Amino acid sequence: MGCGNGSFCFALAELGARYIEGIDFGENSIRYAEQLRHWLQLSEKIHFTLGNVYALPYKMDSFDTVIQNGVFHHLANENHAIREIGRVIKPGGLLWYYTEGEGALHNEIFEMSSVLLKDVPIDFVKRVLLELHLSPNKIHYLMDRLNATYRKTTWNEITERLASFGFGDFRGFKGGFKWEYDQEIIESDPYGREKFGEGIIRVLAEYK
Repeated sequence: MGCGNGSFCFALAELGARYIEGIDFGENSIRYAEQLRHWLQLSEKIHFTLGNVYALPYKMDSFDTVIQNGVFHHLANENHAIREIGRVIKPGGLLWYYTEGEGALHNEIFEMSSVLLKDVPIDFVKRVLLELHLSPNKIHYLMDRLNATYRKTTWNEITERLASFGFGDFRGFKGGFKWEYDQEIIESDPYGREKFGEGIIRVLAEYK
């Protein structure tokens, strides 16, 4: 769900998934993913679709597993997309749900920066970042954080939301990279909650 350039789909194929569908609304992302799929000779194992997570072009009970990795917190109607997952996932199927928790200091800084820069032309901001000799990847990340919607949540809020659409048996995961503000890292820091809030939330849930 929101596969982008297909990197997670290719990783799943390498890990042994039998068949993978990726969907994204970005034409350039899907075009790149299809080219890479052809180059990796995975055309029979992976299929990419240009489409919308609010209206998935799949039949009911189509998938054993659905992955949403840092996509839904950008959506205007997250519930609509979760309802679509419930339609296409099989009973007993698994959902991987990755999102950002609230309360992190760096997120609050980005949010304040967005307010301060809301009337500044975006091209001007980009020129300033270029003059600072930042790498293209860093510029892309900063521009994304300053312009995209990032809706924050808590473990209780997201699991209650998923439960209302038929998901349960929630399992949280620890052990991410340091820059991900994982629960394990937060708990090891005496000021972890003040600095990182809820951190990154990783949920594995089963559809009942």
